[in-house]
Amino acid sequence: MTRLLLFACAASLALTPVRADQSITTCASFKTYQEFPFHRWERAFIESLNFPIPPVVESALRDVAAVKLAQPDLTSERVYAKICELADGGATPAVRYKAAMVRLVFDFPQLFAEERGREYRNDQELFTALAFRLHRSTLVMAR
Repeated sequence: MTRLLLFACAASLALTPVRADQSITTCASFKTYQEFPFHRWERAFIESLNFPIPPVVESALRDVAAVKLAQPDLTSERVYAKICELADGGATPAVRYKAAMVRLVFDFPQLFAEERGREYRNDQELFTALAFRLHRSTLVMAR
C-alpha cells in the first residue's frame, strides 16, 4: 500500500503541467524537516529508496538530505547503508550522483552548514546548492 501511495504521488507530480514561468514546490519548509520524526518513518524511507522507479528514489534522497541538513545530529545506519548502496550502484546516473551527494551530507554535515536553514522549492534547488557547496569546497582545498 505504501509503495502504491508513493507511486501515485510521484506520478501526479510528473504529470502536472507546468508553464515556463512557474515552479512547483516539492520541498517542505526547513522547520518541517527540523521537527520531522525521522526514526518513526525510517522504514518508509528505506522502502522509498528501494522503489523501482528512479524519480521516487530521487525524491526520497532529497527528503533524506533535507532532514539531515535540518537535523545534523541525525543518524540512521540502515538509511546510510542504502544511500551508500545507491551511490555505488543506483539504477541511473542521476540516482548515483544524488546518492553520492547525500552520502557526503551524512559524512560531513559541518561542510554543509551554510545550506542548513535555507528553504528549497524542489529537488533541483537542493541538489544544486549541495553541488555548489562541494564545488566551492574543492576549490578551497585545492589552494
